[in-house]
Amino acid sequence: MPVYGFVLACAAQLMLSKHDVQLGGHLQQLGVPFLERLWRLMSCGMSEVLPAADDWLVLWDHCLAATTGPAFFYAALGAYLITQRGHLLAAATEQELDRVFESRPAVDVRKVRKQARHCLPCKCSEG
Repeated sequence: MPVYGFVLACAAQLMLSKHDVQLGGHLQQLGVPFLERLWRLMSCGMSEVLPAADDWLVLWDHCLAATTGPAFFYAALGAYLITQRGHLLAAATEQELDRVFESRPAVDVRKVRKQARHCLPCKCSEG
């Protein structure tokens, strides 16, 4: 994992542990190599988990236009996990967790954006 990717993945992990303690604890309890999972999401620009190309474009348009710079991207990573918390908490093993990511459960990209803005250290009025 490149250094910059590692820094963003660490920031996303810290954000998740602050904004959803239960989910962060569950992922740790499963023994999931969390930074590795985040790197997979980051390296594909989240295209592997967003079910529709339009969702991917909406999220990336927002990432590129955000005044917070890369902070919005790591917030979006954590926000995606939070919006998928029901599926992720239901996973009892690392293999089940992999199946959740591979199955691309439905996600409302507007909820991901809203959750990401909520998770940012500075509260932004970006829409």
